Amino acid sequence: MRPCGMIGSMTDRIDAVILAGGTAERLGGASKADLRLGGARLLDLVLGSIRALRGEREGHDVVVAPPSVRMPAGTLRTMEAPPGSGPLAGIGAGLALLPDDMVLPPEDGDLVLVCAVDSPGIRRWAPLLLNALVTDGAGGTGGTDGAVAMGGEPEPFRQYLQGAYRRRPLDEVLAAAGSLDNRSVRGVLKRLRLIDVPVDADLCRDLDTPEDLAWWRRHFT
Repeated sequence: MRPCGMIGSMTDRIDAVILAGGTAERLGGASKADLRLGGARLLDLVLGSIRALRGEREGHDVVVAPPSVRMPAGTLRTMEAPPGSGPLAGIGAGLALLPDDMVLPPEDGDLVLVCAVDSPGIRRWAPLLLNALVTDGAGGTGGTDGAVAMGGEPEPFRQYLQGAYRRRPLDEVLAAAGSLDNRSVRGVLKRLRLIDVPVDADLCRDLDTPEDLAWWRRHFT
């Protein structure tokens, strides 16, 4: 799988929150961040894709992961509180480490990529999301809060953990939700005005089972 084309200019900053906690029960309790594809750790592959996409722009990478996961240089680490309280709490914890952009109008604010660590297709789907936001702004429509991958099987659905969100609306919707502990990601983030970007089901495929891991090891190049 080859990376998609580079995005146009739309923001000076792209931050990222990568969710790498939780338990991979169907993978024998393995740390998903430490699974290897093409000779590299999954976490390193995801971070590398994000940094290549960011290019010369500013941005921080926050990984929500336990202390047992080794962090690459230049990466911030946090954990949801309490541990195990779910991905929405993890997103909130990650955002808490990022610089605040509330001085900017919502439509001009910084972007945050949100993804689970078992998203090796990020180098293909993330540029599609950012390009959709560029097109939305260039067309004069604007007013959207982000873009998410629309893919999966047997029918495509919104992949909220494969999303590019404008920072200010994301902060606001999480603050309005109150406690994030064990809350539904969909139940909260569906309140945002999002662009649904069609993405091939294979690019959205995560790693939940040994079969998923075997598939990615066959197809990841």
